[in-house]
Amino acid sequence: IAADNNVPAGRGVLAADVLPNTPAAKAGGRVNDILVAFAGQPVAADPTLFVAQVQRAKAGEKLDLTVVRDGQEVVVRGIVLAADAAANPRLRLLEELAPIVG
Repeated sequence: IAADNNVPAGRGVLAADVLPNTPAAKAGGRVNDILVAFAGQPVAADPTLFVAQVQRAKAGEKLDLTVVRDGQEVVVRGIVLAADAAANPRLRLLEELAPIVG
């Protein structure tokens, strides 16, 4: 999938599913988006590194996510991670993603 969309090897994670009512869904994320930047920083194909990126984000802050969709870069603006720990939005966001196999 990465090569078909001109995403360099070692970069990006694939949104295999977008769960309803998650920050990504509310901001307009779609299934098969390839996440290439989060909060202005590149996303590596290593899901552990992406988890660390999300964990560094501040709850309540509006964040942008750059994705490759149908071969074009698109910026999904306004993803907001809720402060409510019970909802655990960071884990819900991460559950939506699967690493791209280069």
